[in-house]
Amino acid sequence: GLRGCQSQLGVVVQNGGGGVTLTIDNSTVRSYGKNGITASLAGTVLNVEDSVVEGRGPVLLGDAAQNGIQIASGATGSVRNSTIKGHAYQPETFSSTGLLFYGSAANAEGNIIEDNQVGLYHIDGNGTHVGNTFAITTADVGVNNFWGAVFDDPMPSRLPSPVDVDVSAPQ
Repeated sequence: GLRGCQSQLGVVVQNGGGGVTLTIDNSTVRSYGKNGITASLAGTVLNVEDSVVEGRGPVLLGDAAQNGIQIASGATGSVRNSTIKGHAYQPETFSSTGLLFYGSAANAEGNIIEDNQVGLYHIDGNGTHVGNTFAITTADVGVNNFWGAVFDDPMPSRLPSPVDVDVSAPQ
């Protein structure tokens, strides 16, 4: 039941009006559809430490372009000393990412980021990214184009595929 579902998420946290903080420590997240861990909206803080987030990649056309950890839409947070792996999408019409920081203040430190089409994608935000290790090969991700880290606004042909959480729906 995971194929193609854009809203099948492992863990979701978002501000419901008063602010919320979630810390995920020494955990494993796998077997999800779209995103492993998602934090959205201003007032939301996500901290991931000493954990593993493992995608199903490479996934094929018709499936969801997976992201390991997404901090977006004003949320803040950090990912430290964790392993994020196995996120790739075929064909290369979208990009799957290990860490997707989109419109957020987020930090990545001391992570192992491997076998992801894009290891770390930080768009429209700020943060510190130090001591991360990136490893990737065409054989492991099944695509010809891949990047360790991207820090910029993407070209239209390389847009990431973030999950868009419906803020009006009860969570």
